[in-house]
Amino acid sequence: MSDDLMNVEFEVLGLSELDDALAELSLTAQKKTLEGALMKAALPIMKDAKKRAPKDEGDLIKAIGRQRIKNADMPSVTVKIKKSRKNPYPFYWHFKEYGTSKMAATPYLRPAFEQNVELAIKLFSEELTKRIDKLTQD
Repeated sequence: MSDDLMNVEFEVLGLSELDDALAELSLTAQKKTLEGALMKAALPIMKDAKKRAPKDEGDLIKAIGRQRIKNADMPSVTVKIKKSRKNPYPFYWHFKEYGTSKMAATPYLRPAFEQNVELAIKLFSEELTKRIDKLTQD
């Protein structure tokens, strides 16, 4: 998905102990830990989007994936339509998601996010805890 179409940011509250533990790590370790937890949290959204995507478009389903966002101010991960060397880029993905004047929308990305956001937050918290514990107990 292009960055300007659906940038969603949210803050997870009640993780002050994790935040304190994270502060003990180097900046590189913090980034790696956060990105790993974000990748884990994005997995159910990506899987659901693949299930919801129109089945008549095999290239579209193959192109849905997770990706770390490089050069972002904060560690960031997105679920998006990715370009691939193996498969043609499904340029029509946004026509399916949003519809056109001649075609009804068949949303698959937005509903996948809406249905899985709470699970993603839970997975993020659990994975972050696990990763911080592993790094701080060594």
